[in-house]
Amino acid sequence: MKRLRLERWSGQLLTARSIPARTRPCCLRQQQQAALPPRIRFSSSAAAFSDDLILEDGEELEEESTPSDTKYPSPPLEAAFNSSKLAALHARLNLSPKLPLQTMARTLVDPSADSNADFNNAALSSLGGSIMSYHVSEWLLCTYPRLPMTVLFAASYAYSGPKTLQLVGKEWGVETAAAPGEEVDPGYLQFSKLKPGQALPSQGGV
Repeated sequence: MKRLRLERWSGQLLTARSIPARTRPCCLRQQQQAALPPRIRFSSSAAAFSDDLILEDGEELEEESTPSDTKYPSPPLEAAFNSSKLAALHARLNLSPKLPLQTMARTLVDPSADSNADFNNAALSSLGGSIMSYHVSEWLLCTYPRLPMTVLFAASYAYSGPKTLQLVGKEWGVETAAAPGEEVDPGYLQFSKLKPGQALPSQGGV
């Protein structure tokens, strides 16, 4: 049996269909070209296209602004994976692997360094302060059940106050950055220093 050459048949069919288009008279082709609308050729550059384009109300189309290089007040979340100080602190405290480095880096960003609540430790500080206050109060009441309230508050402040927690942080090896910024290692504690004459911000909680 012989093979059927479909390519040859299809080629003959295409040439047969294209012959009448080639044999049209010149006057008919000129009439068809005149009836067709003129083709507009746009350049590949978007800038040239936007300069010539005008809207129906007469206003020109503004060029889309390209995103500029914005600087963030605190390090990005991706920088936590490359911080040796953060990994060393995580291992030194023997924390669970379920606690990600991004969350630990967030605990080292004070609201004075980054005002965005999604990237500072304001919520975590409030939660941690409440938990420490409950544990310290429970231990003091169980150990000294008849303490006056003023003495109880003073003892609780001595155990979980800011000065005590600062000393604990130094014992853990937490270092403070000279100034907050995007380029700072996430393993540093970041906060902005108060200017002379500036009042302390009011903080809630304990």
